[in-house]
Amino acid sequence: MSSLQIPHILLVLDASPEDSGAFSFFHAWVLDLLSETASSYRVSLFYPRYSSSGPFYRLHREKKDDIERFFTLIPYRYPSFAETFSNSAMEALFSDIIKEGAFDAAHLFFLRNHSLGYPAIAYHAGLPVVLTVSDGWLLHPLRYLCKDATGAAVPIKLSNFVATPFSLFLRTFEEQFARRPIRGWFEEVGRYSRFYNKTPLSTVDEEILEERRSLIADMIPYVSAFHFFSPTLYNACYREMIPSDRVSFIPQGMPVSRVIDSRPFEIQRGLAFGFVGDLVPEEGVVELVEACNDLHERGFPSTLHLYGETSDNVVLVRHLKSLCRNPDVIFHGAVDLRRVGPVLDAIDAIIVPSLWPRSETWLAMQAMARRKIVIAPVNTAVADLIKKTRRGIVLKQVTADEIARTVADLEIDRKRVYYLMRVVEGGQFVSSSSNVRDLKALYESVSRKERRRDDETTLSRRLMRKRTARSRRKS
Repeated sequence: MSSLQIPHILLVLDASPEDSGAFSFFHAWVLDLLSETASSYRVSLFYPRYSSSGPFYRLHREKKDDIERFFTLIPYRYPSFAETFSNSAMEALFSDIIKEGAFDAAHLFFLRNHSLGYPAIAYHAGLPVVLTVSDGWLLHPLRYLCKDATGAAVPIKLSNFVATPFSLFLRTFEEQFARRPIRGWFEEVGRYSRFYNKTPLSTVDEEILEERRSLIADMIPYVSAFHFFSPTLYNACYREMIPSDRVSFIPQGMPVSRVIDSRPFEIQRGLAFGFVGDLVPEEGVVELVEACNDLHERGFPSTLHLYGETSDNVVLVRHLKSLCRNPDVIFHGAVDLRRVGPVLDAIDAIIVPSLWPRSETWLAMQAMARRKIVIAPVNTAVADLIKKTRRGIVLKQVTADEIARTVADLEIDRKRVYYLMRVVEGGQFVSSSSNVRDLKALYESVSRKERRRDDETTLSRRLMRKRTARSRRKS
C-alpha cells in the first residue's frame, strides 16, 4: 500500500450494525465510524444473519450506503458446541472473501458467530489482521465472564447453543407466525449470561472447552495487532494471554456534532435516573433495583427508567419485577439506536453498574455530551472517562448500598448535581474522526510489517536456492 492509496479494509462483525438483535453500543460506534471513513479508507463488511430455515453458509453480496457487504445466514443453534468457535463453513466463506477482494487488512471486530481460524487463514494469505477485544468472550463462552470473576464454575447449558428438534420447530414457528420480528436477542446476549445457564440438564463437556482454549492460544500468534478501548479490560483479563507489544489502545469516539451547549435549567422534582443496555445480572441490574427499593423506603423521590430487551427476556424481567418494591421503577423495553438522544434527554443521570470490567464508553459519552451525570464503578473504561472529564461519579463497588448512597447524596446536594451537569467544554471527548485516523495508522502499521515479512520470506527463499545450488555444484 503506497502513501497515495486509500486502504481497503475488511471489517468482520457479529451482526449487521443496523439490524442487530440487541441494542449494541459497539454497533452504534461502528455506525459512527462508517459515517466518517470515506476520505480515509474504503471498507467492506462481513457479518452473519440468523435464520431458522437457511440455506446456511452461502455467501451473499449487497451494496448499501456505498459500502460492499458480504453476509451469510447462520442457524440460531448449531449441530455441536464446537461449531460456535471452530466453524469450517464460516472459514471457507472468509477465505473466499479475502481471495476475491484486494484488501490491505482485515479488522475482526468480533469472532463471535465466526471462527477462531480466521487469523491463520488471513496470515497464510498474506493479509494482516487486527482483532478488537471488547468483552470476555475470548476467555470463556459466557460472554461476560473474565478469569478473575466470581462464579467461574457456572456450567454452560448445552441447549442454549446446540439445536434440538424441539428448538428448531419452535424457532421456525416463531419466524412464520410471530406478530413481531424475531430479533435474536437471546442468541446475541441472553445465552451468554450466567442467568440463562442455571440448572442445565446437559452441559458442555470440559474437553470441548479445553479444545477452545487451545485454539485461542494457537490463534494469537497470527494476529498482527490487538485493539482494546482502554487498558482496563486488558489489565483485568488479558495481560497474561496477549503480548503487550501487539496491543493498541484506541478509545471509542463520537461525532463532535453531538455535543449540545444547552441553556441553564433547574430540576424541580426528584432526579430521574436511567439504565440503557442489557437487562442481565452481569450488568448490575439486580443491585440497581434493590438500591431503588431502599431509596423508596427512605422516602426519596427518585425514579429509575430501565431500557433493555423485555420481550425476548421475559424470565429475567419477571424476576427483576418480583424483586422491585418501588413503583417509580419503570421498564420501558428495548430502545432503538436512533432514539438514544431522546431517551437521554428524558433523564438526569445514567447509571452503568457493570459487574465486569466493561471497556465501552459510547453511551457514557453520548450522555455527557447532553449534560447528563454518569455513574459507573471503578475498574471500567467509563470510570476512566469520568475521572478525565469530572462529569460523573465513580462507585467504589457495585452494591445496592453504594448505589443508594450515591443517588441519595445527589438528591440532597443539588449544587453538585448542577456542577456535574454543567455546559460541556469543547475537546473533552475523543471524536469519531480521530478514531478513523488512529485506526488508519494502525492498519498502515500492520501492513508495513506484513510487507517486511513477505520481503524476508522472499530473501530467505533466494538464499535457500543459492545454498542448494552451491551444494549441488560441490557434489
